[in-house]
Amino acid sequence: MVDAVQTAYIVKGLVNRMSEWTDMYKQKLTTPEQAVTLVKDGDWVDYGMTTSQPVLLDKALAGRKDELHDIKVRETMSLFPRQVCECDPDCDTFTVMNWHLSGYDRKLAAQSRMFFNPMCFRNEPSIYRNIIDVDVAMITVAPMDKHGYFNFGLCAAVTEAITKKAKKVIVYKYKRKTGYHKKNGHRQQYTKVKIEKINA
Repeated sequence: MVDAVQTAYIVKGLVNRMSEWTDMYKQKLTTPEQAVTLVKDGDWVDYGMTTSQPVLLDKALAGRKDELHDIKVRETMSLFPRQVCECDPDCDTFTVMNWHLSGYDRKLAAQSRMFFNPMCFRNEPSIYRNIIDVDVAMITVAPMDKHGYFNFGLCAAVTEAITKKAKKVIVYKYKRKTGYHKKNGHRQQYTKVKIEKINA
């Protein structure tokens, strides 16, 4: 089962009425292990960038190493060790490509366990919109608000383009911290996504 603090949801598309969405939302609750069964041989999987990368979904996908073939994972700057790289040092199942490298990523790239695809960051959203395909997007989001929106947080610049291009989206949500009500300090504008339809 999923850690009590973290939960995975499978969602795709949007729903019109909040009550209808809330019911469907609860029905889609699943474990990371069940969620990653959406990934099929030959898929392009996108982890997004930095703080939007799905730690438990990455671990669950790594757990399928022996049953999958030719999985290509794209990401931007790992903040945590990538389990798909750690479980597959010879890249037999998972080929991980990274747009911008963190210190951890550089070490893996030097060992040919991760591959660097250089590009200018400002072009990343248009590259997703106009050039590349995404079969499965795995994105971490803030909890749904009272209007049915998820917040992409710090990664809104490219996450919207990734989720719009993806054939399947797995949203990985952290539960709210209890007793945390700080509202002062830096408040950056963010992108909201409204779920209006869910396809099973």
